This record gives sequence, structure tokens and C-alpha cells, in this order.
Amino acid sequence: MIIIFKTMLIGNLLGDFYFQSSKLAKNKIESNISVTKHAFLYSIALLLVSWLIFSKTNYFYLSIVCLSHFIIDFCKIRIHKLNIVSDIWLYFIDQLIHIVILFIYSYLL
Repeated sequence: MIIIFKTMLIGNLLGDFYFQSSKLAKNKIESNISVTKHAFLYSIALLLVSWLIFSKTNYFYLSIVCLSHFIIDFCKIRIHKLNIVSDIWLYFIDQLIHIVILFIYSYLL
């Protein structure tokens, strides 16, 4: 479980930070297409890391993780626009939710 969790964290870091340009991060606030592009890149990162490390991947659970990433980011942007939570708190809550979902995914496998 710990190896799976660490692997998914690496995929999360790649997809959420390394593969996301500053331009894409800024555009996510204004465009649902940019949120979708980010979710797609995130999904590819998780899929590649999972596929490279493990010979067998549960694509059903992995697709749920990727879909949840899109939903979480979409909701985060909507909350950001309401300006009811500071950006730093919103960032930490966002990352915490992503990490909890990755932990649950790791536990299920």
C-alpha cells in the first residue's frame, strides 16, 4: 500500500505541478476547457507512473481518481471566484483532498 501511495503521490506532483504550465494554471480560473486540459494531463501523468511502476493497474479506480481531480479543481475554482476563502487555504484544502483520495485509492488496491 505504501509503495502504491508514494507512486501516486509522484504522479500527483507531476500532473498537478510539473505538467501544468503557469499559463494553464491561470487560464483554469476563466476557462472550463483549461480545467479539462489540466485534468487530462493529470490523468496521463497518473496513468504513466502507474503503468511504469506496476505491471497491473486497476483502471476503474484510477479513472475515479482522475475524475475526482477534475471535480475538485472545478469546485476549487468556483469557490475561488466567490472569494470566501483565502487562496492559501484553498490551495491546502485542495491538496489535502487530492492526497486523501490517493490514499483511499492505494488502500483499495
